[in-house]
Amino acid sequence: MKFLRVDRDPSVLPYQRNIYRELSGLGPDGCQDRFTKWWFWAHENGLHPVEYLFPRVTVATTIEPFSFERRFAEKKRKPPSEAVLAKLAPWVYQIEFGAVSTRRVRDDADWKFHRYRGSLLVDTAAGFAGDDAAQMSVLDVGCHCGVFSLEFAERGFKRVLGVDLRAENIRQANFLKEIFAVPRVEFSVLNARDILQAPAADIVFCGGLLYHVTFPLELLQNLYRLTQRYLIIDSICHRDPVAAFHLVCNKDVGYSAEGETSYEYQPTYRALGEALYAVGFKSIYEITGDRANEVPVYIDTTIRSFIAAKTDIDPSRFVDR
Repeated sequence: MKFLRVDRDPSVLPYQRNIYRELSGLGPDGCQDRFTKWWFWAHENGLHPVEYLFPRVTVATTIEPFSFERRFAEKKRKPPSEAVLAKLAPWVYQIEFGAVSTRRVRDDADWKFHRYRGSLLVDTAAGFAGDDAAQMSVLDVGCHCGVFSLEFAERGFKRVLGVDLRAENIRQANFLKEIFAVPRVEFSVLNARDILQAPAADIVFCGGLLYHVTFPLELLQNLYRLTQRYLIIDSICHRDPVAAFHLVCNKDVGYSAEGETSYEYQPTYRALGEALYAVGFKSIYEITGDRANEVPVYIDTTIRSFIAAKTDIDPSRFVDR
């Protein structure tokens, strides 16, 4: 893992608990509700600046197939038939087995998004773990079809558990585990509301879940309890310069990448930061990738990524090795 830059030392960047500012907004075109009108007015009048209130680490990232996809292709393993893939459809993630893929035609934006996230978040975790990865466990909360769990296991972590709300997502995850022959990873159906039923882990990974729930503070508190070393989390973060959660409605719960209800609370950047500190995390760094300007929703900081710990993070962790 190559850490390119640390922008600010936490010792010279005191966190202002009564101030917080950051991110984007979803841009719900055509919606006539008052919130949407206000959001666009605020955005057009410069009230939604991109803010950086945490020490920020820029890391070298790649946009290429997942490690387990590369190994599959290199070993020239036999891909599953389209009939087999169809039985597990619909597929939200595009997974490639050489010339065969779950969604047939590559959606370039979607493909870039997930491969970049894999590099940014899993590579950062592996970089922090270093040689200790072989003794460390990972809990992937809201794993969907398990691609990031598989990537953690492929990178040599001792034990990986991926949990998700939907049984159909876990069926896909177990299928991928078998097809790609990835060891040291297990999957289980578990609602994030009941996440304390999962075992604690050295690294807790929460990628793209927080903004889908109606209980964000409870979830963060429980993630804190389960985290033994590091929490790695990314989330939609609205830019409004207040610590708040936006109520977003009319979500399609029939879509397997949504939450369990048709409404959800999406945090502002300040709200996520305040909440991470409030539940007990002592040190937080924002993680940015050097290729974010090529990737949807990262290019405009709609999604922000963080690593948090219960103790001070050793600055030497950001040294290339």
